[in-house]
Amino acid sequence: MESRLPVQDLLLETIKLEKQIRDENLRNKVIALTMVISNRLVEADLLERIWEEIKMLKILKYAEDKGKEQGIVIGVEQGKIEEKRVLIERLLVKKFGPLPKDTLDRIQNMDGVILDLLSFEILDFQSIDDLVRFINKMNP
Repeated sequence: MESRLPVQDLLLETIKLEKQIRDENLRNKVIALTMVISNRLVEADLLERIWEEIKMLKILKYAEDKGKEQGIVIGVEQGKIEEKRVLIERLLVKKFGPLPKDTLDRIQNMDGVILDLLSFEILDFQSIDDLVRFINKMNP
């Protein structure tokens, strides 16, 4: 199907018509589909204009809120892991003195599970060699 309108105008007109759909659930789905398809057809500035047209819709507000919630959860988890990492590094420095840079780098790359395991093993380490063996075993 061809139109005399340029893609930009056609897309904006489509959004205006979609906003008139009475069934809110259907309207939100149709507009979301239009946005997904539009992403491949138009430039960023037009997508920004379209966003301004529809940003008050509940579905988009819901999506934004969900994204923020997920961001907060991820941020909290990363913060907990960083807290573990800092505490473990402080304990190791207290026990063995300054740690070699490569050892610190490897600790920086550990995930939360390995950091938990390391926190249980610290008191059993007799030397920095025990730490290096643990790191090699967990992160070859």
